[in-house]
Amino acid sequence: MAGNNKEFWTALGIIAGIVILWLIIENKNQKERILRLEEEIEKNKYLSKEIKDQLKRLISENPDINEDAKTELLQVIGLIEIHNNSKAAFTLAKIIENLFKQLYQDDESFRNFIKPKKNPAFVDYIEFAKKQGDIDQEEFLLLSLLRLYRNEEGHKLAVKKEKSKIESVFIVGIKLIVYLTRAIRVKKIII
Repeated sequence: MAGNNKEFWTALGIIAGIVILWLIIENKNQKERILRLEEEIEKNKYLSKEIKDQLKRLISENPDINEDAKTELLQVIGLIEIHNNSKAAFTLAKIIENLFKQLYQDDESFRNFIKPKKNPAFVDYIEFAKKQGDIDQEEFLLLSLLRLYRNEEGHKLAVKKEKSKIESVFIVGIKLIVYLTRAIRVKKIII
């Protein structure tokens, strides 16, 4: 019996060591990805200082943003760099819509809100977020503008938008990504 107990604790120690090693490696990889994103943001001369600061804050303060969202954010930066702001807005809207899906997918009140639809649209998410008080009226209007830009980009060629409007949409979009990421993390902790 004592031999089995010793073997159990040895095996548990080995497993714990492997998990700790994996966490250390994952943490290192996460830090490298954050540094790469920050470098991309800093060298992008087409981003306004405010948008650069917002993106850096988003990345540094939210290390648990999933890899897909980080990849898409890199694409947003690249699209802005080549002056393709409308496609960057399209990608930003895609990130936000997917975060809304993660947050509301199991929410019974959201399912009741969208009845009889089976596949909610971006507009459903932003209307529900406003109804729930997750976004205010100004954010709702700016997200509605982002949604219009996204729809226009999806259906027209060579879409051009006024820089100040695009920057306003980017700022609220980045703020919302921060909020949604935190809300999803809290939801996972509670569940």
